[in-house]
Amino acid sequence: MKTVLFGDVHAEDGTLVLMDGGIHGVQGHTVILPPSGPASWSRALDGFQPIGRAGSGDFEPSEEERALLGRARDALEELTTEQPQLSFFHPPQHGPPRWCWVIALGLEGATRLVEGGEIASPGILTPLEIRDALEWLRRRVDELSERDG
Repeated sequence: MKTVLFGDVHAEDGTLVLMDGGIHGVQGHTVILPPSGPASWSRALDGFQPIGRAGSGDFEPSEEERALLGRARDALEELTTEQPQLSFFHPPQHGPPRWCWVIALGLEGATRLVEGGEIASPGILTPLEIRDALEWLRRRVDELSERDG
């Protein structure tokens, strides 16, 4: 499925994909959680002032993390019941977003996704149902990059 800022994003059946990134030094974080087995992560340093470490790898999410991501999966499925793709971007007159995100889910052979972009992270336009997962994404991938990157 084509996104505004991340290009084509595809999720296999049962797989949850979380991505964020942006301009003005915001680092890029990705987690791909298949229905079973370990998750994969990556962290890119594609900003004007990169901070931290780039890296990638696999990790086994804890039960608490799986529960958090399960709630995000359920919210995404509910949000996209009538439309398989939804966007939550601030108005263009506010300038380009500095933080952008995508959450995608493979469901019944198709990808469903929600995406957005704002000045801050997470901003007021980010649906409440997925904010915790997006905050977790950055925190967890930063931690993994410092440990494994």
